[in-house]
Amino acid sequence: MHQNISSSRIINIASMDNSLEKFFRNLVSANPPDGLFDKIMARIQLERRVSLRWRLALFCFVMISSVVAIIPAVKMIGADIAQSGLIPLLSLMFSDFTMVVSLWKDFLISIAEVFPFTGVAVFFAASFVFFGSTKYLARDISYIISHRHAITN
Repeated sequence: MHQNISSSRIINIASMDNSLEKFFRNLVSANPPDGLFDKIMARIQLERRVSLRWRLALFCFVMISSVVAIIPAVKMIGADIAQSGLIPLLSLMFSDFTMVVSLWKDFLISIAEVFPFTGVAVFFAASFVFFGSTKYLARDISYIISHRHAITN
């Protein structure tokens, strides 16, 4: 106890302890209603089913959208390669390899200047999203298959 506590506070604390003891002695324990556990479990199953449906719809939408994004990305890469002059530079490796080896720094700089980085970045981003959504879609489908009995009930 604190050194400067008054005696009236000690009496109040003691009487409060007595009243709390009386309160807890007269307290009746409350029992949960019958069937509460079953209702809770049914609600959890319902929430899981709803969540699973939303996730399946979301991942299907994202996967389809990423496939739709991959097609223009491939077209963009093809157009950039045809327009940039990358093919003649790469064919130079096969036609005059000794010149490419002797001037390899300039050759790499030339390829870096004409390489279609934007199209490749868009393609890889769309591919990454596609494979990620495929992974999560496969996970949810395997959950549906393994918990078929719990989902249908």
